[in-house]
Amino acid sequence: YLVILTVIDRSLSTDRLVYSVIVLEFVLLETGVWFTHDLAKQIGHAESIMEALALSAFPNSAQDIDLESKRIKIELARSRRYHRPLSLVIIETEADKQKVAREMLRSVQYDLMSRFTSARIGQIIDDRIRQTDLALKDRKGGFIVLCPETDLASAIMLGERISQAVEERTDLHILWGVAAFPEEALTFDDLLLKARERLAR
Repeated sequence: YLVILTVIDRSLSTDRLVYSVIVLEFVLLETGVWFTHDLAKQIGHAESIMEALALSAFPNSAQDIDLESKRIKIELARSRRYHRPLSLVIIETEADKQKVAREMLRSVQYDLMSRFTSARIGQIIDDRIRQTDLALKDRKGGFIVLCPETDLASAIMLGERISQAVEERTDLHILWGVAAFPEEALTFDDLLLKARERLAR
């Protein structure tokens, strides 16, 4: 506020710096900041409620990818140490659906439907993977399945099964891609990159 006060030409609004005006402007600015902060908190609270509603309707075990980084490292280290296969399956909604999603982003109805759809897909993935597989959810709402003791051919079969099940139960088409360790990539990030390349195709 002090920087703006010194930079802006106030000659059109007042002849000199009136302290009562400065105090009023500062109070209004602080009130605006407080309302903005409170609004952001309420939006976050509403989003968490919608997420909880979606998960209560379609419970699934998909974990946040950032929270599971330790287990991801353990699985990769185990596969590297014992020379065991490990594959990764990435699952996302179709690109044209995402374009429509961006256009409808301001709609509360769409936001709810998007969360319920994501939770439903997560539930279907849960039904198709083994207990040893790790289901993850990324920041964009896509799913990643880390499959220990699984070669590329088996991961492709898993991707096909998940895709077919999602289409049968929801009428949605998904994009999916796979990558295998160590034949195609040696790190988790490289596995993701390889799987996304196949996803794009």
